[in-house]
Amino acid sequence: MNDLYKRLVRCFAAAFPDVDEEALPTLQASGTETWDSVAIATVFALVQEEFGIEIDMPEKVEDLESFNGVYQYIASRLRQ
Repeated sequence: MNDLYKRLVRCFAAAFPDVDEEALPTLQASGTETWDSVAIATVFALVQEEFGIEIDMPEKVEDLESFNGVYQYIASRLRQ
């Protein structure tokens, strides 16, 4: 696991405290009862603080509707 991955898991763990840490990387908006606007706003706030980036909403918001989507977004922002 790389550092970005571990740091993102911590962000998701804070936003989704009832989800087992091992299951966090598989989270998706569809199929996760606790994935609501408050939870994802919390994830975004934690990510912005943790990684020192601003989250600009991409053209396709659905790109940020999973752990993997958020991971890919952060990775691409950090490469810029």
